[in-house]
Amino acid sequence: MEEVLRLLLSGGIVSGAEISERLGVTRAAVWKRVEQLRAAGYQVEAVGRRGYRLLSCPDALHAPLVERGLRTKWAGHPVCYQQSVDSTNLWCKRLAAQDAPHGALALSGTQTAGRGRRGRVWESPEDAGIFMTLLLRPKAHPSQVAQLTLLTALSVAEGIEAATGARAGIKWPNDVVMNGKKVCGILLEMSADEAQVQYIVAGAGINVHACPADLVKTATCVDEACGRRVLRADLTRAFLESFERRYAMFERSGEQEWIDDYRARSVTLGQRVCVVGADTSFTGTAQDVDALGALVVETEDGERRTVLAGDVSVRGVMGYV
Repeated sequence: MEEVLRLLLSGGIVSGAEISERLGVTRAAVWKRVEQLRAAGYQVEAVGRRGYRLLSCPDALHAPLVERGLRTKWAGHPVCYQQSVDSTNLWCKRLAAQDAPHGALALSGTQTAGRGRRGRVWESPEDAGIFMTLLLRPKAHPSQVAQLTLLTALSVAEGIEAATGARAGIKWPNDVVMNGKKVCGILLEMSADEAQVQYIVAGAGINVHACPADLVKTATCVDEACGRRVLRADLTRAFLESFERRYAMFERSGEQEWIDDYRARSVTLGQRVCVVGADTSFTGTAQDVDALGALVVETEDGERRTVLAGDVSVRGVMGYV
């Protein structure tokens, strides 16, 4: 189906004979795939004795839709799409084991076993969001992964703003928020030895059209926050373009511009927070995010403490943010 869609997206009328020849399938197989596109919501016109013409596309995440107009060199090359998977992070790990390249994107309309930070379940309502994981093969030390977590959150926030015009902020370390509520969760996992990262899977789940009903007090969706229906393929492209630009900054040793831009989007800095760890907790005021991505908190007795994302949960004293 995607091969036919890719040809139709080129514009104009495409003959059944041309599709058949280019894909190496029968005319009957072409007709069957056109019917699959129609069943998926694509409006395909049959132009008598001339071929097929694509009139409109649904809000879908099929690879050709995301790839159309994508202005990146490696991020999202290729886009690997399945309507339903267990988890895009797990799928992306399987792709990594099959030697998928740096920049491959695992993309799905729903997950049956989505996961968040600290082992939490991540609900993935079908066709209500974007569930994606980007495969990275950086030349980096494992200690730098915390920075990539923040960089991914920044890229999602920038992608939302580029696609919708609406401002998105970040609750440290990696919750993207709009109107004070969470719209995206991010989970990075890596395969590494003591000295070198083998690969990283950078997963993001964005609530686009809806969020789980039991989370409405702390979560929202992009549509609600910006007041209109957003096309998921457009938002996916915007994320990939932002991520590739920001990743280039990450690779340039010593460049901190992206950290400054992360700070500018932080809804945590300047707020009173409660830091909850496995053995202890404390309250204080979030003062800074350092160059390694750690949160600097000044406690109520004036002590400045550095907090690492993997060790604790940070909550606003007066609410979610």
